[in-house]
Amino acid sequence: MKKLLKISALIAAMALSCAFFGCSNGNSSVDNNSNSGGSTTISFDDCTETANEVNLSDGNWTLKITVISDGYSSEGHIKATASNGSYTYTSGSETRTADLSKEMTPEELTEFNALSTDKKKQAIIKRMECPEDATITFNGNIVTIKASYSTKEALQQLQSEFDLSTLLSELPPEAIIKTNSDKTKYTITLSIDEGKGTAVFYISKD
Repeated sequence: MKKLLKISALIAAMALSCAFFGCSNGNSSVDNNSNSGGSTTISFDDCTETANEVNLSDGNWTLKITVISDGYSSEGHIKATASNGSYTYTSGSETRTADLSKEMTPEELTEFNALSTDKKKQAIIKRMECPEDATITFNGNIVTIKASYSTKEALQQLQSEFDLSTLLSELPPEAIIKTNSDKTKYTITLSIDEGKGTAVFYISKD
């Protein structure tokens, strides 16, 4: 089963072997050409220049990471401060939706559905490596998970496991990178899950 963005992003960007962060019917709340930061929505329509690398100048940046794959979708948000090529995370959150009938065997799903709601939530937290305080809701076989990284400890763990410096320096050659004229916005598009899914990074300077 897919893990949180901190694990999945690295897999998608460097291994391209698993699906990343939407529902099983193909619907998704992902806006594929914008980055919402607070009440402001930033358009990436001006990212028309092809780039070979991503260079984030010193300052504050917002990252939105969207993933759509078979029966699975995710949207993650990270606020980070860049300084001399290193990054400090200041906030993070993620919403994921998964069709458990595509994530579990029929036997596993039958056993899972026999559990109480509380035990189901604990099983999801363990299996999908969610924070203990994540909000988990069920609608039939569809599970929705909302997680926030607000404490210092949570942000440090997110930063250690989702290493932005490594990710940006080790993008695969297949990655499609677009930027605007003053290099304050980037989009990175990756094919994942053996071509069955797509991960897109929207990066903008605050």
